[in-house]
Amino acid sequence: MDKRESADQSLAAYISLLRHNPKFRIVWIGELVNSAGSWFNYVATLTLVERLAGGSGLLLSLIIVIRFIPMLIFFPAAGVVADRYSRVDVLMHSCLLDAVVVAGLALVRRPQDAWLLYVLAFLQYTMAAFYDPARRALTPTIVPEHQLHLATTLDSFSWSVMGAFGASLGGWAVSRLGTSACFLLDAATYLVAAYCAFRLRGQVPPPGKHLDKERSGIDANALESPKAPSPPAHPSTNPSYGSLSPSPKRRMSTHVDLRPSAAECKPHIGPDAAHVDESSTLQGHPDEVADSVKGARGCCGAILHAFRDEINALHEGWAYICSHHNRDVAVLVFIKACGSLTWGAADVLNVRFSEMPRMQTLGDASTTLGFLFSSVGVGCFFGPIFFNKITPPRLLYLLRSIAATFACFMLGYLLMMTAPSIAYVMLSTVLRSAGSSTIWVYSTLLLQLRVPNELQGRIMALEMALFTVTDCVSSFFGGFAFDVLRMDVRRLSGVMAGVAAFFLVAWSIYAWQKWREAGGPGEGAYQRVSQTELTETGKEAV
Repeated sequence: MDKRESADQSLAAYISLLRHNPKFRIVWIGELVNSAGSWFNYVATLTLVERLAGGSGLLLSLIIVIRFIPMLIFFPAAGVVADRYSRVDVLMHSCLLDAVVVAGLALVRRPQDAWLLYVLAFLQYTMAAFYDPARRALTPTIVPEHQLHLATTLDSFSWSVMGAFGASLGGWAVSRLGTSACFLLDAATYLVAAYCAFRLRGQVPPPGKHLDKERSGIDANALESPKAPSPPAHPSTNPSYGSLSPSPKRRMSTHVDLRPSAAECKPHIGPDAAHVDESSTLQGHPDEVADSVKGARGCCGAILHAFRDEINALHEGWAYICSHHNRDVAVLVFIKACGSLTWGAADVLNVRFSEMPRMQTLGDASTTLGFLFSSVGVGCFFGPIFFNKITPPRLLYLLRSIAATFACFMLGYLLMMTAPSIAYVMLSTVLRSAGSSTIWVYSTLLLQLRVPNELQGRIMALEMALFTVTDCVSSFFGGFAFDVLRMDVRRLSGVMAGVAAFFLVAWSIYAWQKWREAGGPGEGAYQRVSQTELTETGKEAV
């Protein structure tokens, strides 16, 4: 490690980035304020639903599921918007619209207004679906390439801190000020974030313009001849000061260059490969995106093209994993889905625990719920830090640690099932969140190491579709268990512990089999199979 690389791993490097890059500092402050408001909003929303729904678990699950539906529906269109229009303007207008929508939530006070809560929540997360891709795509244009890992870690660190402190403050605010005041506070944070974006107008090159290398740190020539990204030396860029923990709001934040390589720009998957569109994703240089929608008229045509490409991406990803060469990839794409089946019902459980009088030693239900969500931030921060220290960044070790994360889920739910006080419930939440953040980081890294660069976009699109569906299923099951199966919090915690135990055994067996096949911690069990090699072996796809 040279001196420059070593310096980049110090706390001073993060401070220097914020001090000497005013554009990123403005964006980071806006994101920090926005994240704080999101926790106020989330605690207030769950509290209001619990109050208006009369304790209905299904209605509580529905508001949690609504967070993910817009992301699944609109992210192809959101990518087009982020590539065709000024990303600064997308951020600003998304925040302004969200401010109006969230302010409208303050009008929801009576049970007969509950329908309005769900409609406005859907609109809020629809705006978030457009905000997030533009926010991620903006960072490389204002941060030099050699500092991008610092910016990513700062974003993750900020979310973890806001999870730890913002959620507890949100619970206190709901308890003292009421839900309407919290919604108005969140609307104010959106206005602050919109102002931060407004300050960057005219300072950031719009999409489609070649960037100045000195300003952005990105070589324009590299955009024309992309290379497969090298996997990071370690899943966390700096275990001492941050982690790549997932965010409920930004669960698709892994950036990968999804364009095919020059040698394999026409993937052949199965006998129908000739009919597959070459451009299965709209990632990459905006000029290439514009070319890919030739014949489409305006943004509406581009958005329709994006949806078609997304369907093609899922089809190609499915065909790839169905080949016998890639059966291991077919297993890896289910890691996040297995995790979401285990953690999806956790928010429903947290709300029910916060309503129990004997758990309210730290305050009323809203305050207790805030402390439980603050435990999520703590677990997401420390989880990858701990596992990074014991996991070498090699494929088989990563797979073994992924199996171990399900032990965190199982222990967390068992502790929750027997918890005599809120302190034990908070500790169980830390354990579960440590497992969820680690499984998110490591499962993404495994696919980056295993899947050829020209197919990573399609495989990750399939992975995210599976994850979103299973997360919704698990969240819905939490409410179904309370309302229909008449379970209490302890029985449901026990059921989720059983689900975690099942996946712990299943993934442990799979990791052991792969270890035995490789004859140790070598790379032999996970050799990449390029599309060219797949074609030459007979185009075996289902």
